[in-house]
Amino acid sequence: MTETKVAIQNFYNKYNNPKDNVPKNERHVILVNKLKDIGLNNNSNVLELGCGPGLITAMISDTVKSGAIISSDISPERIANAKEKNKQKNIQFFTSDIFDLQVPNIQFDFITLFDVIEHIPIEKHLELFSYLSEIMTDNTQLLINIPNPLFIEYLKKNDPKLLQIIDQPIYADSIMKNAYSNELILDFFKTYGIWHEDDYQMMLFKKKKEFAKTKLPDTPKTIIQLFKNIFSK
Repeated sequence: MTETKVAIQNFYNKYNNPKDNVPKNERHVILVNKLKDIGLNNNSNVLELGCGPGLITAMISDTVKSGAIISSDISPERIANAKEKNKQKNIQFFTSDIFDLQVPNIQFDFITLFDVIEHIPIEKHLELFSYLSEIMTDNTQLLINIPNPLFIEYLKKNDPKLLQIIDQPIYADSIMKNAYSNELILDFFKTYGIWHEDDYQMMLFKKKKEFAKTKLPDTPKTIIQLFKNIFSK
């Protein structure tokens, strides 16, 4: 393990975020609800990268009872905490840097990176998206959540003690460049607020595939549409 990885691991072994000391907070609820919105269900297979103390793992497992949940973190202390909170048989925990993680041979429906990539040195991001592309299938949905880079810039200037060992502003153009060069396509992007207005950003990626013309399902006509049809005759 490199000196940088050791320093990161040591930091998170000792890291105590007050928001991690409650069963769930606003951030957890928003992220898990988004997973449900895009199809998380009882049989989903989920890879959770950077699971921390396992709070979101627990919320995912409330929905995923039969599918596999694979959760990893670089900190053995945080993995130990996560195991204490999550004893379900369909959850496997790994203490590992993302780039060293040997994932089981599972076709994942969802991969999550919740507040993770801003803590990975930016020069490693191209390699990160290459790795993600390799383990994704045509049906995998990659959900990323990061602090708004403008918020990180604000903290650097006004309240740097709140920043973690590596805490970089990651702008969308950088993420898009690395994702698209690895055949991953943006499906959804949103800037939104959790504790401050517009303090977070969420984005969803899927594997690039050939376009297929698929007719949209018929939708029930509204009253206005019905009147328009009647009076246009």
